[in-house]
Amino acid sequence: MMRSPAGPAPIRGSGPVAFTVLWVAAYLWNGYWFLLRIGFRVEVVDDVLEWRAPLAKRSVPIGELSGNRSMWMGFETLKVTGQRSLIVLSRDRGWITFLESLNRATGSDTFHVSALNRLMVRMPGSSWSDGYYED
Repeated sequence: MMRSPAGPAPIRGSGPVAFTVLWVAAYLWNGYWFLLRIGFRVEVVDDVLEWRAPLAKRSVPIGELSGNRSMWMGFETLKVTGQRSLIVLSRDRGWITFLESLNRATGSDTFHVSALNRLMVRMPGSSWSDGYYED
């Protein structure tokens, strides 16, 4: 006959505490980024860029924008002078049109369409939204 090990019996159906803590941390981390930091909509209204995430909103005069940078496929940053950059979900042709329109509005060539932007336009599912800007 086998004897059970000393100590409390494990609770059935529960995972290790470290595993649960890591999953909760990952959930909170993703919630922070996708609800507060990654914008899904940008538009220019009266020379002010309005950026929106599900739970956050920022307004920045377009004169304070100093360029853009591709982070990885489908995510772009708009650099803001003296402030935290704006992260934008940039999955469709509307983003390229938006960058071109920003260049026209600012009278400069500081917003560049990257190879990643061009690649995203060709990816499946890249036309799921209406775009960022309408002339």
